[in-house]
Amino acid sequence: MDKRILFVDDEPMLLEGLKSRLRGQRRKWDMVFVTSGEAALKELAQSPYDAIVSDVQMPEMDGIQLLTEVQQRYPSILRIGVSGSIQNLVQVRALPVAHQFISKPFEVLDLERIIERAFGFIELINDEQVRLAIGRIARLPSQPQILIALEKTLADPKATARRIAEIISGDVALGVKILQVVHSPFFGLVKQVTSIQQAVSLLGVDFLKNLVISVELFRAFEASHALAGFSLDRLQSHSNLTAAIAREIMDDPAQKEAAFLAGLLHDVGWLIAVTDLKEQYAEIWNSRRSEASLLYETEYAKYGVSHAEYGAYLLAFWGIPMPIVMAVCNHHRPGRSPHDGFALEDAVHVADFLAHRKRIVPGEDYREARGIDWNHLKTLGMENRMDEWAAMANLVSTRNAEAS
Repeated sequence: MDKRILFVDDEPMLLEGLKSRLRGQRRKWDMVFVTSGEAALKELAQSPYDAIVSDVQMPEMDGIQLLTEVQQRYPSILRIGVSGSIQNLVQVRALPVAHQFISKPFEVLDLERIIERAFGFIELINDEQVRLAIGRIARLPSQPQILIALEKTLADPKATARRIAEIISGDVALGVKILQVVHSPFFGLVKQVTSIQQAVSLLGVDFLKNLVISVELFRAFEASHALAGFSLDRLQSHSNLTAAIAREIMDDPAQKEAAFLAGLLHDVGWLIAVTDLKEQYAEIWNSRRSEASLLYETEYAKYGVSHAEYGAYLLAFWGIPMPIVMAVCNHHRPGRSPHDGFALEDAVHVADFLAHRKRIVPGEDYREARGIDWNHLKTLGMENRMDEWAAMANLVSTRNAEAS
């Protein structure tokens, strides 16, 4: 089914130009163009839309007011703000009304990428309750400029490891953090890495790009705005351990690094939950020690959605490969998306469970253990491998403790 997209700009000539540039998208987008916020709200009241792309600076009802109204009335609609200058764009980003912002004049491919990322994830989930909950997220961290520069460079077949290293090294703090992460025991590198260019050569461009995303996600998080009692250090430590275990237990050699990245990113949704949604999550977070149920079980019971879906939505916006996005989305419910064999979400699900338990007793009966989908493992024919995976997890934990 074609996606219905509403474009709003108060300058008719610019709107006509945009309509002409988007002519090639008609085969997959049903597009309507209006010249005011009032006209946009009238159109939205008459017909359902999947997305709205609105100029920010308009007379009478401006784009911020319009997108605020859309957020309140139609929370499941994808909201994209358009700004005429970088300075305005920076100011607008602080306003929690749009999922994404794009500066004009923009490339059609850039707009298409933003829209397709969001729709791609929503279509895979196919759950209206999740769609509505995601629509209520006021703010998603914008894609970092360094990631945008990396994507453009990687699209060039002549791009070299040296050029990629130069982009990352341009942000000194990021470069230092990348080298710090690469040298952690979870990577298991035998060779000493002394430069970003060497890291690119050893780990590969795609892996390093996703590592940049992981580092940038945590860097963008403002701990001072989080719920009391939330620890970013603990979240990072758990994510690192989960990543290392997921890579260890993944049988397919071609999927090991993808499993590592999925584990590294599996809990990023908590960054949204404890900051942007902290009023809704305060009760859940404060009851985490007194409730008999696990945190994610309480999330699903109360909201029908959890930090897993929020994190996956953010990663889809940022361009993480969809298999990793879905592994993050399903890491508490790996059977939600039918599949054969031991997939990424299964590796992260098991690794997350083992990482939380710290130390596993050989021969333990996992059938009644909380946090592991035993029936799903039986469906895969993997229920007899828990002792093997537990031994691997113990080895990873020991290796990390010795290196610390």
